[in-house]
Amino acid sequence: MNVNIVGALVLFSASAGLTMATAASLIENRPPATIVEVPGPPGAGGTPGEPGSPGPRGPAGEDGTDGTDGAQGLAGVDGAVGPSGAPGEQGAQGGQGATGPTGPPGASGSRGPAGPAGAPGPPGQPGAVGADGPPGPPGDAGVAGEPGPIGPPGATGPAGADGAVGEAGPPGPPGPEGPPPTDLVCPAGFTPGPFELNAPGGQVTIWVCIAS
Repeated sequence: MNVNIVGALVLFSASAGLTMATAASLIENRPPATIVEVPGPPGAGGTPGEPGSPGPRGPAGEDGTDGTDGAQGLAGVDGAVGPSGAPGEQGAQGGQGATGPTGPPGASGSRGPAGPAGAPGPPGQPGAVGADGPPGPPGDAGVAGEPGPIGPPGATGPAGADGAVGEAGPPGPPGPEGPPPTDLVCPAGFTPGPFELNAPGGQVTIWVCIAS
């Protein structure tokens, strides 16, 4: 008998562990062969596939709660003192202060000794005729002669002694305002003196109170 096998299709199922063979045979002058299902052995494992590409980045998660504050650190060491700055400019001179009240007048001094007598002055005018004296006893009547000329006045007598010093009179009115004081009055432990400053425009000397 001549048999020609035209083709065969074999399917393997790894999950069920069965092999199904389907054969279509074309035999001269014969009907098709009957399909028989026979379980075959498990197939070999396939090769692993290539790793897939990374997926898209997921959304950012919510912020976590704030942590507790840490303990306070120790205080740092104090820095060194910086250099002194340049002296500032001298301030403007203040206005003149008001004049203080006038003090009470001092006590009158004692009167000095009398000076030497001055030169005699010119003769004074004749004085007035004095009053008539009491009448004398009547004398013998003589011959009436002519009246003689008036004599010159006598010399001026010496000056009398100075009188006692009288009591002091009431205080006089205040005198005119004097010039402003120029002396610098310093407190105890200080003396006035010059003080030189180095100003931006040059050296300046001022008069101040300096500790003794």
